[in-house]
Amino acid sequence: MGTNSVRLLVADIVDGRPRTAVRRARVTRLGEGLQISHRFSAEARQRTAALVAEFVTEARRSGAHTIDLVGTSACREAADGAEFVKGLGREHCIVARVVSGQEEARLSFVGATLDVTGDVVLLDVGGGSTELVRARAEGGLGAVSIGVGCVRGTERWFTSDPPSAQERAMARAEVRALFVPLTESFGASVASPEVGAAALVGVAGTVTTYACLSLGLAEYDPNVIHLTMLDRSRLEGDVERLATMPACDRAELACMQTGRADVIVAGGEILLAAMETLGWERLIVSERDILDGILMARC
Repeated sequence: MGTNSVRLLVADIVDGRPRTAVRRARVTRLGEGLQISHRFSAEARQRTAALVAEFVTEARRSGAHTIDLVGTSACREAADGAEFVKGLGREHCIVARVVSGQEEARLSFVGATLDVTGDVVLLDVGGGSTELVRARAEGGLGAVSIGVGCVRGTERWFTSDPPSAQERAMARAEVRALFVPLTESFGASVASPEVGAAALVGVAGTVTTYACLSLGLAEYDPNVIHLTMLDRSRLEGDVERLATMPACDRAELACMQTGRADVIVAGGEILLAAMETLGWERLIVSERDILDGILMARC
């Protein structure tokens, strides 16, 4: 249960790996207005609770024996976040908790690297936060959670639709400043051969939407998108193209998830700034993410 969307994964664990039965996501914008009020609005709570109820019912109908509800960035920051998550847990008789930024990053890394091996950096652009994760040479994970995501960025940076060039420049400058201190830990081996990682792996809706656009798909197809490469030069062109379109036109694009059109430019600016600042020319797109990590934690 994220800042922008609620996502569902129902899977069997086969040979120690999740085999997907159902995977879907819908935007409820739980974190809408959170930066101002520091509490969830009644409308956001209602939208999200209704979808959680629907997903729990679907999971049980699909044969799920155990169900975990995990709240991330918005639930950490809202004054009523923990209470909201626990209340949903009691209502539906399921395990419900809010995870820390470090735990969110760890679970995302576990899920995303099921199909990718080697020394990789994980980049997870969410609605309220962005995580970077890398396995340490001495063991364990190095993880950073940055308090900016596509929803929070949109509310902070953009007042016009489409956003002005000045708003976008200010957004990119702010995000670059956040990533600069992280170059040594999460940068590419090309930029820093002695300490750099070999590959960048991206997860979540911002990354997969831009991958769909880059591939020119007539409709969203996770099987085609999974493990495809996203080039920074192509990404820059797609961010520029979407940034010149009003949200209503972006919403008509074949790859655009309902409810994502108004935040996809901010997400693109974060993704692009991360790749530029950390020295990455390409990104491996993974459909596996925190959902797979949550299931793996039960194994």
